[in-house]
Amino acid sequence: MTGRAESKTGSQAVDRVLRHLFTPIKIGELELKNRIIMPPMIERLAVDGMVTQAVKDFYGARARGGVGLIVLTPGIIDESMASSIQLGIYEDRFVPKLKELTDVVHECGAAIGIELMHLGRQGEGIEGYKPVAASPIPWAPHEQVPRELTTAEIEDLVEKFADGARRARDAGFDLVELHACHGYLLSGFLSPHTNLRTDRYGGDVAGRARFVVEIVQRIKAKAGSDFPVSCRINGTDHIPGGVTPEMACETARILEEAGADLVGVSSGAYGSYPVIVPPYDQPYGCNVELAHAVKRAVNVPVAVAGRLDDPWVAEEVLASGKADLIAIARGLVADPDLPDKVQKGRFQEIRKCIACNVCIDYNATEPIQCTVNPEAGREREMEIVPAQSGRKVLVIGGGLAGLEAARVAALRGHRVVLYEEDDQIGGQWRLAAAPPHKQGHLALLEYLAGQLEKLGVEQRLGRQADAA
Repeated sequence: MTGRAESKTGSQAVDRVLRHLFTPIKIGELELKNRIIMPPMIERLAVDGMVTQAVKDFYGARARGGVGLIVLTPGIIDESMASSIQLGIYEDRFVPKLKELTDVVHECGAAIGIELMHLGRQGEGIEGYKPVAASPIPWAPHEQVPRELTTAEIEDLVEKFADGARRARDAGFDLVELHACHGYLLSGFLSPHTNLRTDRYGGDVAGRARFVVEIVQRIKAKAGSDFPVSCRINGTDHIPGGVTPEMACETARILEEAGADLVGVSSGAYGSYPVIVPPYDQPYGCNVELAHAVKRAVNVPVAVAGRLDDPWVAEEVLASGKADLIAIARGLVADPDLPDKVQKGRFQEIRKCIACNVCIDYNATEPIQCTVNPEAGREREMEIVPAQSGRKVLVIGGGLAGLEAARVAALRGHRVVLYEEDDQIGGQWRLAAAPPHKQGHLALLEYLAGQLEKLGVEQRLGRQADAA
């Protein structure tokens, strides 16, 4: 699929043309107000595995922006891979702070779930972590060979996943999701490339799925049969000898029979190409056909991720019946109000994700950052508040920094004049948008230009500022 640039405005047009995107849907007994979900994304805002004010501010902003469901960054179910910056759910002591977060999100109008995960063989960077897997196969030749899990250890992990789900329900979450994609532990069991076992947890598709099946069943026993469980799987591994679309469909059927209420479809693993998080050189909706195949195989709702923050592409996916839910992570980091703006027809005001992947490639020990949204992860610190008295503000330079400075100053109530010696704004960002596949970077300039016009910023182009 490719992004569509047409401009449609007005709430009536939205109601008519994007009617699928804002239609309610049920996942088990959980009803969502629309079809937009924010899938898990590591925002690195936790401290000692605990919810912080920054975590609450980050997700509260997305909930206020109109998303139907937020599924939190992976909750760690085993202390062996505990990381300060990732949320823990392996002990009851995490529950009270998690409850504070679910209360915030519910008060802001969204449902909330949490993804349960085990790193498996892909745990480099976690101090003291010793990788384990279905079979002793490293994800790259230079990486540490993981230890093969014993049957007893697998059975113990089933209980740990189920205990995590029970804690999630106690903390007020509406749903749990199993991270069974992207090459992590559960995904590694599902893939013939990484699961060479000859016991009951290996062999054919059903054998490789047994670990996940037992987790789903145990969650239903411990957290309640009415507690929704989502399973996020790969539609393909993009690795020779890995999961194929046909295998994914069979796995989805097996998980549905086990009690899964939702199947999410993504693709890729460490070392694959295309990569897990599709950058700007990948087409919009790059996983849609994989999700379509899974949807034909199951009766439960199917969610799809992968460059779907274009509302027209998302609507087309839903209208064509290729998926039931649209998963948007980076698009909601870039603009927390994306759903609300779309529903109100304020398309020109959307701050679009440019798929640069700074949010995931930045320093893994530091809070999330976003190229187009400096407020991401710092919502409270960077809250824009009115100035006590308006002043006349001169901004020199119409590059990204100058445009953002002018926007913020105007939002605070100042009268802003922007000088740019070139005859157009953008500076070196226009050069950055020139290489192949990067034309979409110009969306940031279009957004800022639109904001300055809306806010009444006076722009003096082709003129240098001087002391006079």
